[in-house]
Amino acid sequence: MFSPTTGYAVRALAFLATRLEGDVPVASVARHTGLPTPTVGRVIHTLARQRLVATRRGPGGGVRLARPAREISLHDVCIAFDDPLTAERCMLNDAPCSSERACPGHAFCRNFRSTQTLFLRQTTLEDVVRSAAPRTAAAEVGA
Repeated sequence: MFSPTTGYAVRALAFLATRLEGDVPVASVARHTGLPTPTVGRVIHTLARQRLVATRRGPGGGVRLARPAREISLHDVCIAFDDPLTAERCMLNDAPCSSERACPGHAFCRNFRSTQTLFLRQTTLEDVVRSAAPRTAAAEVGA
């Protein structure tokens, strides 16, 4: 599971990935994702510092992806927010994972973390948007 903030970022980025042209106001991102505007503002600020989005102030300003959705991985987003999914911490104590001090769960965690990291690196925003499209369309038909 993503941290809440990383999850918010993925939702905001996925929404932006569906917008093909122009900047989107932060309030519009908030409205379409169901997130509070101040939260979206903070998330966008972090994403801009990490160069995952580009922002423009003033009339007609807003936010857009800094590069194509197919070039932004979930790993990129996790790194931007120091998500625990990318931390190499021991599952049994509050220390860095270490082969020199291997805990009873070390081999399992190493393999799990490797699989998880590969998934995060290979899964892009484009994949997220593509997987959500059928559910979104179904929800709109039912609305």
